[in-house]
This record gives sequence, structure tokens and C-alpha cells, in this order.
Amino acid sequence: MPDSHPWLGPLYMTVGVFFFVCVNAIIKAMDHSYPSETILFFRFSFATLPCILYMLIRGQVNLIATKNLKIHALRGTLGLVSLFFLFESIRLLPLSEAVTISFISAVFVTLFALVFLKESCSLRQWFYLILGFSGVILIAQPDQSNLKLGVLYGLGSAAIEGGMIIHTRFLSRQYHPVQIAFYYALFAALFCTPFLIQSWSPISTRDLLFLSLVGIGGGTGQIFLFKAAQHAPGSKLAPMIYTQIIWSLLFDWTFFYANISTTAFVGMGLIIFSGIASTLKNKTVSFQG
Repeated sequence: MPDSHPWLGPLYMTVGVFFFVCVNAIIKAMDHSYPSETILFFRFSFATLPCILYMLIRGQVNLIATKNLKIHALRGTLGLVSLFFLFESIRLLPLSEAVTISFISAVFVTLFALVFLKESCSLRQWFYLILGFSGVILIAQPDQSNLKLGVLYGLGSAAIEGGMIIHTRFLSRQYHPVQIAFYYALFAALFCTPFLIQSWSPISTRDLLFLSLVGIGGGTGQIFLFKAAQHAPGSKLAPMIYTQIIWSLLFDWTFFYANISTTAFVGMGLIIFSGIASTLKNKTVSFQG
């Protein structure tokens, strides 16, 4: 039965990615005020709250029960490492550049599907792969002695995210999306706890509020993305997720006074084009935050 509200999917997607950009902007604003372990713990632990609230409102508390904790634990571990790399990339690069590089994960999905799932890869897809990585090189602007460390962190995050998207293809056949999101955040928070204890430093009331918003905002963004997927296919949602770059540029210019070079803009354009083309081919949506 066709969706009677076809605009709902793109709307949910736009709202969801706005939450992710706000989370990334808070992390950027806090700079190195706290270790990444502290920010990650709050990002994941508070992200469970929107999931629990969703289960309570929908009367689906039974989603807490799961048959396979190991597979969720694996996803939590991968997500923890991926977001650590993403946060470091956000701290070291202009927000819009870090967010754009994260979209190269759509290209990694094509690459991993070719290697691990033995899917075919046409000349057109190889062109998209090369185009995407060319965009990364333009943003990195390497010289004979230097390559932006933030770019390397961003690529590492995108590669892990690409693997997680492939992993999600299998998980989504057995588990509810909110259940996946809940255990993803729960296990990531648990695995982050020992590092949090080791690097603990006092947190002011003001910063505690912002760190809580990082988690709640990330969890809420995921709920909106899941709702978007219920109303529209990935092919219709893919363009909306790239509004993250528009929001990120606005934050860069308004709050962080970042100077984005023309070369970086060209690189961002190549990554966007490559990412959209790869996303439409794989019929999946990539997101981080």
C-alpha cells in the first residue's frame, strides 16, 4: 500500500540529520575541553534514553529482549571506534569538511560489497569510487611532508561505518531498528566505561548539560532516521541526508568562522556526487553522529 504521506520520509530524514549536525557542532564547540572517552560515554549512554522512551510510548518494551547479545556487542565495539575517529576528525577539521568525508562510507559500502559479498562492480561504480577518493584528496590537500590527520581519522571512521552498513543489512532482517540502536548505544557505553574511569576529570553543570544533549540528540536523530526509512525508500532519502553539509557549512561560517578553500569545496562536491550515486546503487542510507 503506497504511503499516503510521501513527504514524511524526507521530512523525518531532514530533521534527523539536523540533530546529528547539532551534536557534531556541540562537540566542535567543546574542542578539547574533555577527553574523547568522556564525550563518547555521554554520547552513547544518553542515546539509550530516546530508544527506551520510544519503546514505552509504542508499548514495545519486549524489544529489550534479544536472542544474540554477541552480535550487538560487536556492533557496539565497531561503533565506539568509528565515532572516536569521527569526533577526532571534527575536532581537527572544519565541521563541514569532517562531515563530508564521513559520507565516503557510501563508497566503502560498494567496495566491501565487492570484496566480502562478491557483488559485481561495474565500470560506472569504479568511476564513483575513484571520484569519491579524489574528493578526499582535494580536501586533504597533502604536500610532500604533511597530510591532515583529521582526514585520516575521517577515512577510518567512514571505513568502519561502511562495514557496519553491510552488517546492518543482515541485522535488520531479524531485529527491530530501535532494538538495534538501543543495544548499539548500550554496549558502546559499557565498553567506553573503563576508559572513562581512567581519564575522568570533574565536569561542570553547564558542560554536563551539553554532554547530555550530545547523547540525547544522537539517539533522537537515529529515531527520526528509522521513521524516515518506514515512509520512503533509500533512493528518496539519500539526497536529504546530504543537507548535513549545508547545516555544517552554516555552523562553520556562523559560529566557528572557518575558512573553506575553493579546492575543499570542489572535493566536497565530488564526494557528495559519488556518495549519492553509490547510495542509490546500494539502496541504503549512511549516517553518522
